[in-house]
Amino acid sequence: MLQLESPWFLAGLAAVVPFLLYWYRKSYADLTPRRSRVAFALRFVGLALVLLALAKPVLMLDNRERSVLFLFDVSDSVSTRALEEAWAFVGENTQDRDSGERAGVVLFGREPQMVVAPQAGPLERSAELGCKLFHKRELERVRTRIQELERSALDDGLRQELEELHAQAGEIEAWRRALGTDETDVESACRLARGLLPAEVRRRIVLFSDGNANRGDVLRELPELLASGFSVHTRLLTRDEQPEVIAEDLFLPAEAQVKAPFRVELAIASNVETRAEVKVYRNKFLVSTEELELQKGRNLLELPRVRLEEGFHEFEAVVQPKIDTLLENNVARGAVTVSGRPKVLLVDRSELEARHLEEALLGEEIQIEVRPESGVPTDLNDLLNYDVLILSDVSADHFTRSQMEAVKSYVRQYGGGLAMLGGEHSFGLGGYYRTPIEDALPVKMPIKKTVEKPNLSLVLVIDKSGSMSGNKIELAKEAAIASAEVLKKNDRIGVVAFDSRAEWICRMTDSADVDLITSTLARLVAGGGTNVYVGMYEAYQSLLNEDAKLKHMIVLSDGQTQGSGYDTLTGHIAADGITVSTIGIGDGADRKVLGDIAAWGGGESYFTNDFGSIPQIFTREAMRASKSMIVEEPFVPTATATTDILKGIDPGSLPFLLGYVATQAKETATVSLVSDYGDPILASWSYGLGRAVAFTSDAKARWAGDWIGWESYPKFWGQLVRSVMSTGAHRDLRTRTRVDYEDGRARVTLDVRDRVGAYRDDVTSEIAIMTEEGEETVLETEHLAPGLFRVEFPIERFGEFYRLLVVQRQDGEVVDRRVLGITESYSPEFRTPVPDDELMRMLADRTGGRFAPSGEDVWHFEGEPARTPRDTWWWWLAIAALLLPIDIAVRRLGG
Repeated sequence: MLQLESPWFLAGLAAVVPFLLYWYRKSYADLTPRRSRVAFALRFVGLALVLLALAKPVLMLDNRERSVLFLFDVSDSVSTRALEEAWAFVGENTQDRDSGERAGVVLFGREPQMVVAPQAGPLERSAELGCKLFHKRELERVRTRIQELERSALDDGLRQELEELHAQAGEIEAWRRALGTDETDVESACRLARGLLPAEVRRRIVLFSDGNANRGDVLRELPELLASGFSVHTRLLTRDEQPEVIAEDLFLPAEAQVKAPFRVELAIASNVETRAEVKVYRNKFLVSTEELELQKGRNLLELPRVRLEEGFHEFEAVVQPKIDTLLENNVARGAVTVSGRPKVLLVDRSELEARHLEEALLGEEIQIEVRPESGVPTDLNDLLNYDVLILSDVSADHFTRSQMEAVKSYVRQYGGGLAMLGGEHSFGLGGYYRTPIEDALPVKMPIKKTVEKPNLSLVLVIDKSGSMSGNKIELAKEAAIASAEVLKKNDRIGVVAFDSRAEWICRMTDSADVDLITSTLARLVAGGGTNVYVGMYEAYQSLLNEDAKLKHMIVLSDGQTQGSGYDTLTGHIAADGITVSTIGIGDGADRKVLGDIAAWGGGESYFTNDFGSIPQIFTREAMRASKSMIVEEPFVPTATATTDILKGIDPGSLPFLLGYVATQAKETATVSLVSDYGDPILASWSYGLGRAVAFTSDAKARWAGDWIGWESYPKFWGQLVRSVMSTGAHRDLRTRTRVDYEDGRARVTLDVRDRVGAYRDDVTSEIAIMTEEGEETVLETEHLAPGLFRVEFPIERFGEFYRLLVVQRQDGEVVDRRVLGITESYSPEFRTPVPDDELMRMLADRTGGRFAPSGEDVWHFEGEPARTPRDTWWWWLAIAALLLPIDIAVRRLGG
């Protein structure tokens, strides 16, 4: 069969014929009539052949080749036994095939991957293919062997086997993540298969699956499969007939009012009658336990009514049946956001001294919770229970880096309020320099430079033993540079490193020469033993020669030190007016020796497992030792700006303060009160969606004794807290939120009305997903109708809470913002206990394939054979070229 790709070129014959007839009469006059006709015919045929070549003729040849792709659903819902049976079917029916038959293998979960390219010959199950195909069984086998080895005494051979097993487990887990075995997408698997097989052969897909697709829609792929000539055979991967209990849904409202009772219901599906215990947790604390008899089918359990205080509350219902198979689907989760009266969290170094501020805020009808410094918020969920966080004389030591990031995110992304009050353990003295919390505050924390203070000579004594290699030594370098940055220009700094002996990395130099310090620290490399004594002695000898009013030594180590005589050495150091502080990092640090050295040396002792906190501990110590951060002398703050904090307060009535922590206001901050030196006492600013304020004096008897008895003391603190408080629910808005889940997607609908129930279409709603790291993904909001908004997004992480930030605006101004908790308790893979044979039958019927085909059906193709196109344009050009000399010969010889 010949086909023309550009047939319109043949229309050129209509123009060629009159042209040839004209020249036939003019040019062939001297030829005999017979030769004239032959010459004309040769010219006509030659031109016709050229036009035919331009029309791109393609010869369609019958092609008896057949290619089959076997698609295996290897998601977590498929049993290993079913996959073994499926592979046995493939193995039996790919033996003794013709040379024109090719077979390949694709494995898929959420993502498909080709593991065997279409090839002639039988499909062999290699070790690699078997590991990928039966990944669940292989991972269980490897983990079981690892547990056996870890419980036994290991020789070199077993230790090597354990390392290899850990590596193998990592490879299998990486494969599972790449494939996305917690979900099933038949559509993407068929789409990949369609692109892998050439168009000029007979093509077929043989799909092995349980049919429980929870991603994509294979119906969208059907038209493409049909247009491409694909047929799809389907074989159902049956599941073992095992008892299964599923915690289907935990029904909770997305939002609730303070102490307003609401129902909590748990839907449990079971294919067996059994007894079960249901435990319900709120914010990880057990609140109820229920015993019940489960019947076959759907069981609905109504739990005790719940009344909640303000905040963000996580719920988790755990079903523990007597008879069951899978554990993954026995937990249902949900979250409720409760709005109500403003609530403040005050974290204070001294709970006793916090009573003055607590009583003042209670008098201003602000609900407050007081915690000791060990009670800093553990995570973002904890913070979201409050409108304002107040840190009063709390050091950064009590925060991990992730907790600080949570505070920063709480203010910037979630619109929370932050207030930091002064004290010996606050601001720079508390170790907040170059931390996420400093980013959120309206003040910076460099060393005070406008007040004359004694100059300092500081030596950092850093452990560079072998155990300090990697991240530890790099953080120690960063800490040394940061320490130099926070010192005054007339301060001096040096760095001694030690292992079994001491070595000067950076001789004593002016702290302003940060470039020199940075360059010399580059040669600090870990390696060797641990002997703190030699490092301290070298630093001591150098400090004796320093002409400074203050001399301080900071010792950092992560191991057990060698040597003795530390009490004597430290006694000499202290006698010469040199103070010593110590930092122990990791569980291997010599706590006894380091703690004693700090006590003998009149300094502070720190121990941390959070290596990222090393720089902030160093800078805190450098600031503390320089004695240039605290200004302790009586003064009356001067008002420099009128803000809501000072509204209704006579600036002339401000009492004396006896001290403060020196800081520097950031460029966009509003400074309301300053000291006699012009340093900020009260500064505030907007940070992202939230606000933060810094009061560099305290609210206690030490510096603010006169303020405690001041008649405007409660009003001042009440207005300060309200100035940074999150917007909260707008009094005129009544927003109802509904959350639905389907096929791995969440759908959030907002119904926005006023207090009388009328739709508020003048209010716009913006919804974004927030991560723990503070990253924001704005969702496309669909405006369905007046006051009705909806967003949809895929659930990518099962069992984890998505935090949705809802911001509502009127005329561009934020009138409400709140946080919703969205979660899909587990993968949809574990939600359906039985295979979906209807989908598998439909897919086969729609594409002309067969459901549950036999081995013969796999390679049997009905209808016309496939055809392979072959370009022939050059054939016709070659014939035209051969006719040209004949045409010339006829005309010349005819003369």
